[in-house]
Amino acid sequence: MFHSSGPLHGIPVIVKDNIDVAGMATTAGGSSGGTAVAVTCSFAAAGLGTDIGGSIRYPSAFTNLYGLRPSKGLTSTNGVFPLTATNDTVGPMARTAQDLAVLLEVLAGTDVKDDFTLEANADALKGYV
Repeated sequence: MFHSSGPLHGIPVIVKDNIDVAGMATTAGGSSGGTAVAVTCSFAAAGLGTDIGGSIRYPSAFTNLYGLRPSKGLTSTNGVFPLTATNDTVGPMARTAQDLAVLLEVLAGTDVKDDFTLEANADALKGYV
């Protein structure tokens, strides 16, 4: 019997290497540009980047992807190697607007380990798909 654990179950997603992933080293040596190139080359269906001043939006625009820098507090930055902790955000990058919306729906929400999402009551801000 097949049991799906969520809307991204089995879907490969690229994660920028400043974001903690269980079982993998977090080196913080990369760019969201790498995520954009990997998604454009179809290494994965979508990806996660971090943005302070264009790091998701610019690579997405240059590689013909959809990219979104969420408002601070919509997505958790718990487990992100910070560049500027008060401005860092984690956001989706994808080849279609629908895929971007699905990824944002999964990302957005309150994280008890992230004060910004707690203050924003991010769980109340769902409904992107």
